[in-house]
Amino acid sequence: MVPTYPEGPEWVLQEDSLSGCAVAERVRVAAREMWPFIRNRALRELANKPWIQDHSTFVAEIWESVLCATAARIKEDCLEVEDLRAYLTGAFNRRFTGALMKAKERRNVLEFLPLPGELRNVVRQSMTNPRRTCSGTPKSKTSSN
Repeated sequence: MVPTYPEGPEWVLQEDSLSGCAVAERVRVAAREMWPFIRNRALRELANKPWIQDHSTFVAEIWESVLCATAARIKEDCLEVEDLRAYLTGAFNRRFTGALMKAKERRNVLEFLPLPGELRNVVRQSMTNPRRTCSGTPKSKTSSN
């Protein structure tokens, strides 16, 4: 009896450019088998990363991009991948790590940006307050008499 796997994001391989393609079918079969493992492993890693809003969507989008890129690359370059499961896992790990780093950088930048209302207040304060030195005390104006 052949095990059945739950439907995952491998539906992206049904594009017009890949329909009826033997390579896309091989990738689709391997993707269907690997999706539960990939999803569970990635969701475990995302458990302590609250700055990523929807963990399931984040993982699925990366997996979809890996599947499309893999099928297109194998088809265009006529590559023969011996272990497609290992290839997909490695490609996913690479993209997942890169996407995590980008999300973390984005979070770090946004964390330090003032909100629009706060930005107006900062600009208004800098225009009305006297110039300050590095020590925080106002610069004294020297008059030449």
